[in-house]
Amino acid sequence: MPKYLEPDEILEAIENAFSPLECRVELYDRNRLGFRVFDIDGNALLPFSSWHARWVRKPDTLRSRISTLRKRVEEEGYMLDPWKLLA
Repeated sequence: MPKYLEPDEILEAIENAFSPLECRVELYDRNRLGFRVFDIDGNALLPFSSWHARWVRKPDTLRSRISTLRKRVEEEGYMLDPWKLLA
């Protein structure tokens, strides 16, 4: 049986994925999560992302979505810490 991530695991994974930059993540409307990544001056690097928590409960799906966004941030010239989804 596949392991599904709990909401707190999803939020933590997203926050950690963009270190050392600031990432603000919140759960709202019961099952939606939203987040933004900021540079050191507080400027948003990505548009506000809003995902339904069910969409990213599978580790492979979450890993893929985060990897895509990490690549976009790195293409803007920002160095991110190595990251691995622990699930």
